[in-house]
Amino acid sequence: MNSHEKYKLLLVDDVPKDDVAALASQYHFDVKQCPDESVLDPILACDDCQYDLAMVDFMLKDAFPTRFYNGMGVIKALRDRFPHLELIGVSKWLGENPGWQDYSNLVAEWLQAGATWYLDFKNLQTEGNWKQIAPILWELAARTKRRRDWRTRSGFGAEPTMPSDIRDRAARAGIRGARVLIEGEPGVGKELLARFIADQASLRLSDEAQSTFEFVPVNCAAIPATLFESEMFGHVKGAFTGAEERVGLFEQASGGALFLDEIGELDLPCQARLLRALETGMIKKVGDSREIQARPVIVISATNANLKEKVAEKKFRRDLYWRLNVMSLRMSPLRERSNEIPTLVDQLLARANYEHGTNVSFVDRDSAVEIFKSHFMNQIPEESGNIRELFNLLIRVVCNSKSDKVNSEEIEALFSDQTVTNITPPKLGKKVMIQDRTTWHAKVAEVIETLIPQFDDPSSPIKSTTALLEEAIKNVGQEYDVQEELLASGRTRKTALGPKALNKYLAAHNPTLLQKIKGKSPWGTGGP
Repeated sequence: MNSHEKYKLLLVDDVPKDDVAALASQYHFDVKQCPDESVLDPILACDDCQYDLAMVDFMLKDAFPTRFYNGMGVIKALRDRFPHLELIGVSKWLGENPGWQDYSNLVAEWLQAGATWYLDFKNLQTEGNWKQIAPILWELAARTKRRRDWRTRSGFGAEPTMPSDIRDRAARAGIRGARVLIEGEPGVGKELLARFIADQASLRLSDEAQSTFEFVPVNCAAIPATLFESEMFGHVKGAFTGAEERVGLFEQASGGALFLDEIGELDLPCQARLLRALETGMIKKVGDSREIQARPVIVISATNANLKEKVAEKKFRRDLYWRLNVMSLRMSPLRERSNEIPTLVDQLLARANYEHGTNVSFVDRDSAVEIFKSHFMNQIPEESGNIRELFNLLIRVVCNSKSDKVNSEEIEALFSDQTVTNITPPKLGKKVMIQDRTTWHAKVAEVIETLIPQFDDPSSPIKSTTALLEEAIKNVGQEYDVQEELLASGRTRKTALGPKALNKYLAAHNPTLLQKIKGKSPWGTGGP
């Protein structure tokens, strides 16, 4: 124990325990006494608990009558709100009350409610006992602190707002390490739910395992099929020209959580490769002849598509579907969750204020909530941005406000065409602007795959590799373009996006495709 390190102790007891607080302070604890609901309720309302340890007396008498009734209720409330917090049940009745001579049932109930440990109250009233129990309390408090630090580092905060049945099922899935498929429209909070599940999964690990637990999100829709193996499983040094050792996303998630977002967008060959990794826990890097073990603690998938329909249409593998869908959770759109909108408005407005350094609030909070409710309740599915849209609107509130108080008229103006600027992706004519050259080359590679069979067609105009590459580049160029400022200084469009640049891209990212055209290339087998 670092003699300079202090831990924060929450002492929940209806009778002030100044003697215990004084002893605890001698053993490096800053004590906050919580004698009634008026002190506890604000703590439970916080996004995250800043206490490292909580001690809760069982007999709380009449000080906590509204929701908790006794210490068991307080323990359950703290455990549900702050899963990472270490809790200790204490009672002066243990072993002393004649009716409770066998108190094993009481202790079992404490532990079942979420307590980590239990203590007889008299053990906290003498310095001699504190010398013995302090190291144990320090370790429990340190465990909470490590978990909280890890949650912050991983991007986890308080659990997302969600129906209690979804929260309970998600928590059980995380604790038990079950694979979860999250379904829902865009913007409903699928990744927030995935992070909550991963957070729960981490709590069953040892402290050492928690310190390396990582949440690894994968946007399956953004990975071109030609790059899937390299991105997901990595490659070894020398796998292709200029290749250095690279750890894939699956291996990166080993011992942590793998989140496969938009899983329904994977094509069938990529699905087959993913299925084998999930079934065996073994992966093979590009360019390697051996398999290595990579086992995420939990695998969570998400989609806004109907995977059952995709399975029926043979666009999604049935065996992969059942591998991923051990537990299914559906996140309802915001128009079906009107009772959650007030809480979401409060939480997201606080977040918007924090991110933009403001302190904006509503003149009439209830009227403001009704405006947001009306907007989302009247949306059709194709129009709704759900929670993502709500957060965007609240950012506009704090950024457009002229003072710290916003009235209902200003909020309603957010929904008018005069206030909301429609930002669309930049285009050239009818072309879609691509934001980087790597994406351009990936699209060209996909077209090449479709054109290669034309080599065997005598009637095809593609008679050489040069013609093949030029035709693929031409096809992509009819729909897409790359921003001028992203092209290297002094380079023409042809040198930046043409055949030689494409060859370098294939050598680094798609050596298999390069092998198919190697030998026919106008620059030979050695590269440009």
